[in-house]
Amino acid sequence: MKNNNNQNNNCNCQSSSIVCNFLRDRQNADNVRFVVGTTGPTGPTGPTGPTGPTGPTGPTGAAPTLAIGEVTTGAPDTEAAAEITGEAPNFTLDLTIPAGPTGPTGAVLQAYGGLYANATQTLNITDTNPQQVTLGEEMPNSSVTYGTNEITITEPGDYEITYNAILTSSNAGTVTLAVRNADENITSTIEAVSLGAGDTLNYTGNVITTLVAGDTVDMAISSTAGAGTVTLNSTSDSVPAALTVKKIS
Repeated sequence: MKNNNNQNNNCNCQSSSIVCNFLRDRQNADNVRFVVGTTGPTGPTGPTGPTGPTGPTGPTGAAPTLAIGEVTTGAPDTEAAAEITGEAPNFTLDLTIPAGPTGPTGAVLQAYGGLYANATQTLNITDTNPQQVTLGEEMPNSSVTYGTNEITITEPGDYEITYNAILTSSNAGTVTLAVRNADENITSTIEAVSLGAGDTLNYTGNVITTLVAGDTVDMAISSTAGAGTVTLNSTSDSVPAALTVKKIS
């Protein structure tokens, strides 16, 4: 039977090339056995595709806050440091700031002192009769001593002298204020001002002069207004009169 079928097929192929080719291909396909081989290597990555469209804008986030936290003094010659802690939107800034180097030792005053008046006083004065200003209140002192309304020097040297007095003259004339050393006016401190009756003036200044041990420093007032008075008054920011000395060399 089998041989007859092959013969029939061959006869058919001879009679029709289209049918013959179809039968032959079908017979060959029935006899094929397929075997799966190993997977080949991955091929190269293809080119990057085009960028997609921009997505929608997201919601606006909360505004951040930054608070100053702990500020610490670090050791000298170290680096400054800053650290931010916390979670959005609240943050804290902690700082470490190094201390600066120790500054040089300041100069120490070798001698100083002062006297002042803290109450109104009225002086009867003329040009030939200078009146000592009453200075009844003592300031802290070192290497100077105090007498009645005067400062006594114990160490020789150059001294800065500072003085002020708020004066009102009862009569018109020239009123002179000076700092004295042993009852003699120190020339650089003499202040002579022409005042009208009832005029008020704040005499103030400072000078540098050389003093020796035993010198006595005070203040005195005189006037060309004839017989009259000069009143020393305080103001909201000043006492009626003050006198200080400070050794600078």
